[in-house]
Amino acid sequence: MKTLVSSALPASLLLSALAQAQNLAVVPAAYASTDAPSRTVLVTHVPERTQVVIDVDHLQALAGRRIHAVLVRRDARLASPLAAGTWSVALRVGAAARSAADARPDYLANTVDPIEVFRGTLATPASPAPSGTPDWGGTNTVRIDFAQPFAYAGGGLVVDFESTPLGSDWWPIDAIDEPIEGRVTPIGSPCGRFASWSSTARAEAKELVVGRTATIGLHGDPNAPALLLFGTEILGSPLDMSVIGATGCSLHVLPFTALGTVVGAPTHTPEFGGRAWIDVHLPADQALLAATLALQWFEAQSTGFAFSEAIECELSAATPSLGMAIVAGQVAGSPSVRSHGVPVLGFVID
Repeated sequence: MKTLVSSALPASLLLSALAQAQNLAVVPAAYASTDAPSRTVLVTHVPERTQVVIDVDHLQALAGRRIHAVLVRRDARLASPLAAGTWSVALRVGAAARSAADARPDYLANTVDPIEVFRGTLATPASPAPSGTPDWGGTNTVRIDFAQPFAYAGGGLVVDFESTPLGSDWWPIDAIDEPIEGRVTPIGSPCGRFASWSSTARAEAKELVVGRTATIGLHGDPNAPALLLFGTEILGSPLDMSVIGATGCSLHVLPFTALGTVVGAPTHTPEFGGRAWIDVHLPADQALLAATLALQWFEAQSTGFAFSEAIECELSAATPSLGMAIVAGQVAGSPSVRSHGVPVLGFVID
C-alpha cells in the first residue's frame, strides 16, 4: 500500500515564499539607500492630486513584472521624529501617454486607461528621528497595497495619487529635483503700501524650466485687484508712474500682455499683506531655451496704484532631463507641471 504525501505547504511557509519572491524596485534607483536632496508631501490641508510621470529608462527593473504595491519613504533630512497619522488616498496606475519632459498641465493628457488600484485610508507610522542609512523599513515608509496586481507592459508609467485631508496627515517624504533651472534677477524696488520692503514679487529659478510651470507670486494689499505684466526685456530707463497717480513708482516692463487676479486675505496679520499668484506654463518649445521674460506686478491698492519691483526671468538653457515629472494641484483646480519635489517611489514587484 502506497502512502500519499501531501505537497501542500503550511500557510506561513507560503507567505514566506511569496515575500521572498517579491522584490523592491526603487525609482530612481540611485536613491534606493541614499536620501534624495529634496522633500515633498502627498497629503495637505486641502484635497490634492499628484500625478507622477516616469520615463521607461527608470523602469528597467519592472520589465515583465507585476506591481503589487507602491511605497513612499520619509524624508531623512528632516531630523525630528514624525507622529503617526492617517491618510485618505486613491491611487491609479496606467501607461504614460507622453514623456516626462512633455508632460502637460492636464491629468487626462498624460496617461492611457489608468486603473484604480487602491481607495481607502492608510496608517502613517510613528517614525523616529532618522539615523544611519535610509531604508525602506516599516517605520520609515507608507505602503499602498494594490487591490489587484498591475502588469507592467513596458514604456512610461504614471502613478496618480489623490488625497483628502483627515487632519493627521503631515508626513513629508523623500523627493528629487530637476538638475537644471533658470535665473531670476530683481530690478528696482516696490512702491505703494509696501515701499519699505525690498521685494514683493517672487519667482523661483527651479521653476523656470521649459516645459514646466512657474508660479509668479506677489505680497500685496488684501483684496486688491492685481495685474501681472509680461514683457520681453527690462526697459533701459524705467517710466515714472506718477503720471497715473502712482507716486514714487517706476514701470520697468513694456508689457505685451497681462494676466489678472486678486490679492488674498492677510497671510498672518494685515500689516504683512496677502498673497496672489499666477501659474505660467512654459511650453516645451526649443525656441524658448534661454529666453527672457520681464515681469512686474501692478496693483490697485486701497491707498492708490502701486507696482512691485520687476523680475527678469531667464528660462533654462536645456530641456528637462530628470526623466520624471509631477502634475499636481488641488483636486478642484488646474494642475501645474513640476520637476522638483518629485517623490522617490518603491515598487513591490514579482
